[in-house]
Amino acid sequence: MQISETICCVLYAQGNILKQMKPPVVGLLQQPILLCNLCSLMKFRNISLWIGISLLFACSGVYHTVEFETLKPATLNLPDNVSQLLTLNRLPADFINLGTDSVVSTSSGQPLILDTLISNNIFRGLYAVLRDSPLITFHWPIWSEERQQEVLDRNDAILTKREVIDLCYEHYSDAILSLESFHLSIENEYLGRKDTFVYTVVSQLISKATWFIYLPQSPKPFNEFVVIDTLGYWTSRDMRKPLLPDLEKLRAISYESGLSYGQFVSPVWSKTERSIYSGRALELKEGSELTEKGEWDKAYTLWNDLSHNGRRKNRARAFYNMAVFYELEDQLDSASYLVDQALSSYSFKLIQSYKNELDLRLQSKSKIIKQVKKSS
Repeated sequence: MQISETICCVLYAQGNILKQMKPPVVGLLQQPILLCNLCSLMKFRNISLWIGISLLFACSGVYHTVEFETLKPATLNLPDNVSQLLTLNRLPADFINLGTDSVVSTSSGQPLILDTLISNNIFRGLYAVLRDSPLITFHWPIWSEERQQEVLDRNDAILTKREVIDLCYEHYSDAILSLESFHLSIENEYLGRKDTFVYTVVSQLISKATWFIYLPQSPKPFNEFVVIDTLGYWTSRDMRKPLLPDLEKLRAISYESGLSYGQFVSPVWSKTERSIYSGRALELKEGSELTEKGEWDKAYTLWNDLSHNGRRKNRARAFYNMAVFYELEDQLDSASYLVDQALSSYSFKLIQSYKNELDLRLQSKSKIIKQVKKSS
């Protein structure tokens, strides 16, 4: 199996580097894809694609799973000249006080404590994504704080072009990721007897964070995005006492909000699982055993033979396994060709579902290449 420029596959169980292989794909145009010199990126991140072989259903032995990492593109395309990021906390000083819908107490000095807990964890979540981003220049964002005063008109709170230019000049930055507002609400459903005052409460904590991106060359915000996250939980409590979420839940939903925004502005690595057929035919069983030993080239040979000589359903299974083989090599066009061959033999639900996921990866490939090119 040829080691791809973008991923290096290592077996969990054996720790063996997969052996080189160049199996032919009949009728497929082989087009080398240059992913913006990602091999140099691999040196930085030490991208190791760990493939965990484990039984999915021990009773049937029909499948085993392969776990690996895929790169998902950012939702937003920032301009190519954006390199250094400035993250700005512009939450109003009284943002914890949410009026009648407030889910936290603002008495006895708690607002200051909760303010720090919530805002710190939002930025911790954002930084967790940026520091693991394939865009190396995103790894060291600058942090600053300019808290807003209470304003009646939201437009009055937007930074002017002059203010943006001054901030970028002061912090040597190309763009500002500004946290403008954060709101919490809670929805409760009470289960229990009214005469006992003790209920099981099913709660949903909802956060809503508003972010602006400012660019020094733009007279208005380049982007406005609202992140909504939810956290569900249940408690059993006396309803004569106030119902407030504990600090751990506030910390968790704030951190998740930061993670969500990080995935909006930066490509991210995501764990992916694929099922491999390992039963119903001798070649599938032996192929599965060979992959556990790191001998993927021999496994491919067995699957290739089965795809030509097996029964219709087994041909589909063999083509599917071969498609996953090529996906692990990051050769998505080859994988797509083989999964089409599988579906033409027999349309298993597993294979159709895989086809849909592979199509999404192919659609996002050009976007990923453009975004990652910034690091080359």
